[in-house]
Amino acid sequence: MGDRNRLKGRIILRFIKIMLLVSIAEYFVMTFINALIMPFIRNVFFAGMDIEDLKVGGVIVIFLGILTAILIRLAEYVLPSQIHFLADAAYSRIYATIQAVLYRGKTQVGLSGMGIKEKIMLSVFAAGFFIIVILPFILGALYFTRVVMKEFGAVEEAEREKEKEAMRMRNLMLTDIAHDLRTPMTTVSGYARALSDGLVPEDKKEDYLEAIRSKTARMDELIGLLFDYTKLENEGFKLNLKKTDICELVRECTAGLYTDIEAAGMDVDVDIPEERIDVKADALQLSRVISNLITNAIRHNDSGCKIGVFIKRDGTKLRVMVADTGKAIDEETSAHLFDPFYTGDASRSSKGGTGLGLSIAAKVTDLHGYTLRLKQRPDTARYGLSREYVKAFIITIKDVS
Repeated sequence: MGDRNRLKGRIILRFIKIMLLVSIAEYFVMTFINALIMPFIRNVFFAGMDIEDLKVGGVIVIFLGILTAILIRLAEYVLPSQIHFLADAAYSRIYATIQAVLYRGKTQVGLSGMGIKEKIMLSVFAAGFFIIVILPFILGALYFTRVVMKEFGAVEEAEREKEKEAMRMRNLMLTDIAHDLRTPMTTVSGYARALSDGLVPEDKKEDYLEAIRSKTARMDELIGLLFDYTKLENEGFKLNLKKTDICELVRECTAGLYTDIEAAGMDVDVDIPEERIDVKADALQLSRVISNLITNAIRHNDSGCKIGVFIKRDGTKLRVMVADTGKAIDEETSAHLFDPFYTGDASRSSKGGTGLGLSIAAKVTDLHGYTLRLKQRPDTARYGLSREYVKAFIITIKDVS
């Protein structure tokens, strides 16, 4: 959508520029004809006639009138004689119009004094004028068409490259998910067989069962993320938007993950207004986004890190921020952090990253009309965060009443 909007903007800008150039060219063409050629036309074809400042437009009208009159005379040969009076009336009306153009309402004889040779020559001149006058518009239209085709070609090429990249990433995703599922499945199968065959000592059985539970939970998480991603990519997917208290929703998400934060050896700093602030949102999907961002901070930071969950309001703009005091994310990884199936460096992928969580979060916020961005120090200071916070995922909600 962004590419399409930018394309529209570029085309409108090009159109304005081309119309400006066409207008300038048309001005010079008309000035040249009226100043240098029209005096010649008046002296040759209208010598001795009382004509007030005949311009090229008038000559074109005369040309069109003469051409129409010729066609009417030719039509008389195929029309029934009973309706020749209509052709005569049209013919008279055309010459009356030409006279009005030439003499501005003065009583004159029109073109009756001009011979057929002069009329033909005048028509040729007028036809040439007509072509010259519309030439800037023709050239402008051709150039504009070429520009539009080039712009559309560039967008189509970019979309094809995007599709190729998406296909490559999708294939890579299938390989990664197959690998991520095979590893725990192999472990579960091996442990289950060992338990079934009685090969595990009694004091080790609980460890084996815990490993099985852990691996199956990991598989369930992978399948759930994949299901959520494919569901969001479906064109038929729609949010269940309702009036939602964003403060209470964020508070519940943070409380639900408090034990996980403690288990990871981290502290949490929460600053959420006590007032009720309603936004139009799908509470279920948005709570998944908040929980995902907090889980992401837990998973990808070391013990001893502090996680901050804040809601800050600035007029009609509201920001939900999940910040942490961990390490900064390198520039290359941050540039692709919201791309599906991108896991970044080995340290992030080794901590359980699937490359889907943040992509799902970005998709959900986009569907809501919100924005999700990663900001790192020193940019975090612009959002009222203390210097201890190195990075923050910020959801911006506009037009909050």
